[in-house]
Amino acid sequence: MCIRDSHNVAFQLEQGQGVPKDVPQAMAIYKRGCDGGLGNSCHNLGALTQPTDPKQAAELYTRGCQGGFAPSCGNLAQLYTDGEGVAKDPVRATELRKQACAGGVTSAC
Repeated sequence: MCIRDSHNVAFQLEQGQGVPKDVPQAMAIYKRGCDGGLGNSCHNLGALTQPTDPKQAAELYTRGCQGGFAPSCGNLAQLYTDGEGVAKDPVRATELRKQACAGGVTSAC
């Protein structure tokens, strides 16, 4: 199975779509996708990680953003705005929001 397909399987496991819900397994698959360069896998893993480890989520959103997944840029901007998992930095937050907006995240515009 290719990395892109594994991301879809992870999403199905996360949501319980057509398979029993298994978030830990989904996270393991997202990690493999993220390590393989899939920005959307980094993003989804960051979203699952954020409630318990915002610093790790920031690192994952950074990888997603650097991988061209604009929603990661938007989520990372919010962390910089709130100082959650990273030092509060409104200038960096603005830069990231602009990047997310340019990538099609209208809520960042």
